[in-house]
Amino acid sequence: MMVSKSIISKLIFIILSCLILINKDYSFNEKYNPQKVNDSSDKYFSIFIYLEKEFLNNHMKARGESFTSEKRSRYQKEVKLAYGRIMKNRKESDNIPIGDITHQEFIKIKKEAMLNSGIPYEGWLFKDVFEVLSIDKKNKIIGKLLNSFSNKSLNGESALFASIWLDMKEEAAQSASIKQQQSQAWLEKMRKIPLVITLEETINETEKLFNEFTY
Repeated sequence: MMVSKSIISKLIFIILSCLILINKDYSFNEKYNPQKVNDSSDKYFSIFIYLEKEFLNNHMKARGESFTSEKRSRYQKEVKLAYGRIMKNRKESDNIPIGDITHQEFIKIKKEAMLNSGIPYEGWLFKDVFEVLSIDKKNKIIGKLLNSFSNKSLNGESALFASIWLDMKEEAAQSASIKQQQSQAWLEKMRKIPLVITLEETINETEKLFNEFTY
């Protein structure tokens, strides 16, 4: 029996909260510095902004390139421009309501921003996730992600990370297919990120203890 997503999400939230509490200057170490990760002065640690940056850093290093501050600034600017174009198109169409963006629009925004910034789309954290998971799950991911960002909800991000992680692990355990291969490759890339290593080790230990008490 596997531990439920809600239990794991709460565990992740507790771990991250403890890390931040222990390190009151929000500097964990050079790799875990939320201010540098989020490029913000409010010191809110966003797990997904951290993961997206580390995932892309690793991808570009493997290509012999680097995610410079100049590229990051250009990328952030291009994301805003691409989002603006999506909203403009909605205003010009009577059939498209203004509101939360769909996963297709989110992908389009990221693709355009990365292309215009000279950043490989293959290095985007959600590329394989959105190619593997169902349409319903993809739209839920976008809604929960944007809601967590808006509310600066570490708890919300923790729950979303747990959900995505377990869904990708489930896909990776299926019979041989392109989606299975993509899921396995994504998990391996994620496991190169220090924080993910810590979270997975804790999740595995919790599942082990949970199963021992359940049977």
